[in-house]
Amino acid sequence: MAMVKKIFQLIIFILAGYFIIRVLQNNWSEVEATIVNINIWYIIISIVVMSISFVWLAYCWYWVLKKYKINLPFSRAYLLYMKAAIVRYIPGNIWGLAAKTYMMTTIGLKKSESVFVMVFESAILLFSGILTYFITIAYLADSWAINFGLGIIAVFLLLFLMVPSRFIGWIRLLKKDIVIRTLPPIFIARLAFMYIFYWLVTGISMYFILAALGLTDMDSFITAVGIFAVSWSIGFISLITPSGLGVREVAMVYFLGKTINVSMAAAVSVLSRIIFIAGELLSFMAAIIIYHFKKRDG
Repeated sequence: MAMVKKIFQLIIFILAGYFIIRVLQNNWSEVEATIVNINIWYIIISIVVMSISFVWLAYCWYWVLKKYKINLPFSRAYLLYMKAAIVRYIPGNIWGLAAKTYMMTTIGLKKSESVFVMVFESAILLFSGILTYFITIAYLADSWAINFGLGIIAVFLLLFLMVPSRFIGWIRLLKKDIVIRTLPPIFIARLAFMYIFYWLVTGISMYFILAALGLTDMDSFITAVGIFAVSWSIGFISLITPSGLGVREVAMVYFLGKTINVSMAAAVSVLSRIIFIAGELLSFMAAIIIYHFKKRDG
């Protein structure tokens, strides 16, 4: 079964890579000319902004832990969060989620509680991503099937967040003795808005990618926010490739292709993945440095 899953993951990755390469080849001369004139300073800004977005995600996680009476310095929560984030690159998004669950057991939560907290937090993040998409660029889909599908998922997530006890049977497929420790609706709403702010920050990073290639206009920022949010959400839902690799890029090409040349959209999607990884690594290194400085001063 594991071998079949790995083969399926490889097929998806190859197909996505083949699609993007073919799209790039169609107008390679234009893409090459644009990349040659890329604004490196905007790329650096994009990486820095992306790294800051991980700091904000770690803060959201830290805030959730405090609600569950887990009090630890933010510097440690930040480092634990980034360690779990790096594990995501093992094929299958489940490893990143499993790592975060494990991290929570090392700071006081029981494993049965950690699984629920991890699922609950991920549901809020995914819901906020889909909501951001509908607020910003849902009209770009030009497909009722995409919007209907994402809308159904959003409704399902909202129901789960409001009445998780109704879904306990499904959650217990992850762990039989899972313990539900839900959060107040007001807290959930606040956390969702905090995650929407995360999509705004990643949108700024995406905007600077477009600016570096000379592809910005008056509506570019809102477009960038929505495209990054929906592409990430689709990649997360896939649960197939590591960190949505390939799936997210194809989704980004589809939505960006509604506003710019498809070949340039493919180039942006590849560059976006590189900047995402660079920002994540930069944030991981920052977390290590901050933690050790705090530990030494403490």
